[in-house]
Amino acid sequence: MKKIELIILLLHLCIQSSYCQFWSKRDFALTMNFDVKCDPGTTSFGLLALVPTTHPGVQEIEKLTYNIQPDSVYYHRNACFAEFKINNPDSIFTISIGVKGRLYNNDYKSANSKIKLSDEELKSYLAHTDMCEVDSPAIQTRARRLEALEKKTIEKIHVLWDEIQSIPFFHEPKADAKSALEVIKEGKANCVGKSHIFIALCRATGIPARLVCGLAPTTGHGWPEVYIEKKGWVKFEPTHSNERDYQRIKGNHIRLSEDIFTHNGLNTNHRYRYWWNWKGQSTQCKVSENHKLKILRSE
Repeated sequence: MKKIELIILLLHLCIQSSYCQFWSKRDFALTMNFDVKCDPGTTSFGLLALVPTTHPGVQEIEKLTYNIQPDSVYYHRNACFAEFKINNPDSIFTISIGVKGRLYNNDYKSANSKIKLSDEELKSYLAHTDMCEVDSPAIQTRARRLEALEKKTIEKIHVLWDEIQSIPFFHEPKADAKSALEVIKEGKANCVGKSHIFIALCRATGIPARLVCGLAPTTGHGWPEVYIEKKGWVKFEPTHSNERDYQRIKGNHIRLSEDIFTHNGLNTNHRYRYWWNWKGQSTQCKVSENHKLKILRSE
């Protein structure tokens, strides 16, 4: 009997583990907590938070709940925002958002979307940007070196994945995200910086790519997606060192937005997840994240 109980316990722990096994879909419950501390004299406090929304082939959101009802919930650029406005707030309080849904693993082995991009969309996902400097000589030189290998698309991505994973990871919570050229110059990057250089090199070799931001599993994270014929948008993980197979991803990625959102006039230390402001004679208000993810079922 004890042996059976031990086996059941181990299986339960395995399901709960984010990196236990490869998977195709997972039911989950996420609690997004924003712990707020306001100095005396605060007359109003505002929080704008990205919340998960449904993206076919990536995630389905079944239910959203709030301990404090938002003043508005709206969609912009295929992302969902919840906006809270609180008058005469307590000095310490928490805004909690409950999320129930299902994740679909759109890694290379699992993705099978029939989505087709228009010519205009393809052009935009191959374009030079301020953060992905596709047309720069440094990026073009690396791209020509890759093209000279005459490899298939997925083989090129493998070469890039190996190269980007080898870049030392550097994390500083309040640091700005680095562009592809800045990563080449500095030789280190956080997850968004690594994604920028991965995307720039993909685009320079004719492979459409984009940045996605969200939670992995409960902390802020950015990762690249690449458009591949007959598979649609495929995610890759060039940052996390415990992801050893470029075609398979074991970890949980909850999508919040494509690219990075910034909002003028709001605190932007956490550019792509949440922003806050306040009014009154107080010195400041501070917000910290404390999210909890529970995997309910994994296949």
